[in-house]
Parts: sequence; structure tokens; C-alpha cells
Amino acid sequence: FVFRGEKDKVWSLRFQEEQWRLTDEVTVNPRTRVIVPDRFAWRIFMKAMSREAAADHVEVTGDKAAGSHLLNLIAVMA
Repeated sequence: FVFRGEKDKVWSLRFQEEQWRLTDEVTVNPRTRVIVPDRFAWRIFMKAMSREAAADHVEVTGDKAAGSHLLNLIAVMA
């Protein structure tokens, strides 16, 4: 997934060795790509914006069913 803004940030989520791994390595041909404008990211992941409203600002290419799960993520701050 990509946070698009003044400075783009890219992460890849991969299922390897029977577990999910989040990495900042770029995947050349991802199954799904989700682009989130950085100005909306905190609202989406802190649930300050409904899933439906967030979907209007997020671009999903590839496997749309898999990509839509990103809108269910919740940020945890420590």
C-alpha cells in the first residue's frame, strides 16, 4: 500500500512462512495496490472517518476484495 502525499511511503504486506509480514520493500508486481492520500490516512486508521467515506478517497487496483480490507485496519499508538 502507498501513502501518497508530499513524500510517498510504500509498504508491502506478504504472507511468507505461514505468517503475514509487513515490510517497506517494494513489490514489483503486487496482487493488489492500495493508494491512500496521506491527508486522509490518520482519519481512516483512527476511525475518525467511516469506511464508506474513506472508500471515496482510496484507490484500489488489482484484487479489490483484498485491498478493501485495508480500510478495516486500526492504528494503535503507544
